[in-house]
Order: sequence, then C-alpha cells, then structure tokens
Amino acid sequence: MKKLNLGNINAGLNSLKAATDNAAQNGRFELIDTALIDFAAKNSYAADDNEESYKELAANIDEVGLLTPLGVIVNGSRYTLFSGERRFRAITTYLHWTKVPCYVFETKSVRKAQLMLHQANASREYTPQRKLQLYEEYRELLEEMKEAGEIKGGMQEHLAKLMGVSERSVRYYKQMSEQLTPEEKDDVAEGRLDIKEARERAVK
Repeated sequence: MKKLNLGNINAGLNSLKAATDNAAQNGRFELIDTALIDFAAKNSYAADDNEESYKELAANIDEVGLLTPLGVIVNGSRYTLFSGERRFRAITTYLHWTKVPCYVFETKSVRKAQLMLHQANASREYTPQRKLQLYEEYRELLEEMKEAGEIKGGMQEHLAKLMGVSERSVRYYKQMSEQLTPEEKDDVAEGRLDIKEARERAVK
C-alpha cells in the first residue's frame, strides 16, 4: 500500500465543505475532459511545486480519491484552471485520468479570474519574503480592479484578507515595496537580505 500523506488528506477534507458551499452558490459541478483545460496565464504559485510533490499527491489521490475538485473558468469552448494546478499535473502525469471533477465558474473578466486564483491559494503558508512578492502581485491586480469598478472598499482591507495578515503588516509590506530598490527586493527573495533588515531599510 502506498504511504499516505495525512497532512495533504486532512487539508483536503478541511477545505471540502467550504469549496462545496461556495460552488453551490457561485458555480456548477461537472466532469471535464482534461484535454480541454488550460493553465492560468500567470500562476506564480506553481513555482513552489516540483515533480516529487506531484508524485506524492498522485499517490494520495490514487489511494483516497480527489477530495477537492479543481476550479475552472469557462473560456469559450475551453476552461482555464484557477484552482488545483498541482492536482491537475499529478492526475494527468501519473494517474492519466481523461476526465476530472471540476467546479465551473462563469466570468468574462480576466482580472476576476486572476483574483480567484489568488483566493484559491490564500490558505497556503508563505514566508515573509514570499509575501513581499505576493503583496506586489495583489496590489497591482486590485488597483486595476478598483479602477475598473470591479471591487469596492479599502485597498489595505483587501490586501490583508488575501495575504492573511493584519492591515498593520500590509503597511510594512507597502513600505518595503515602495522604498527598497529592485536589487534589494531580489536579495530578499533569494534570502540574502533578512526581512527584518529589509523593513528597517525601508523605514529609513
């Protein structure tokens, strides 16, 4: 018997009810041909995955099933994946499924689709260094959506919710984003510059 990763299974079980409730209000459930599913144009979260994680997840899915369906957005006659790229790669590469359970959502806004991608990954754990990168991605998208009238409310509130931090922490990330040089941001991302020191430099 394959070795189960109980952390992955429990995470799937914990998110299953929320995903089901959300889909019941906003989407529909379908079995989709895997050949009709495309990856999101911009998904920086996939950079954290690797072949070993795909294999491990495939073994778990093979043993207990797919606990949480993928999330896709209708795109003409095809579908764009916004939630579950790692699951999709595991399923298609190692399990060779031809159809996969999905929650299907309708939206004509590329920005809303990108926001759904961010929301689907909001529960992941990220280092402060990674959160600085995500802050800039989130802020750029939310500013475009606010200008287009697609979201309302304060920017800091939206950012705090997406990042899973307080609005005070959002202000710290804002300082670093605006005050650090591109080179310093690269140093933060690569671990050459400690996040505490980066914050101190931004304040100065």
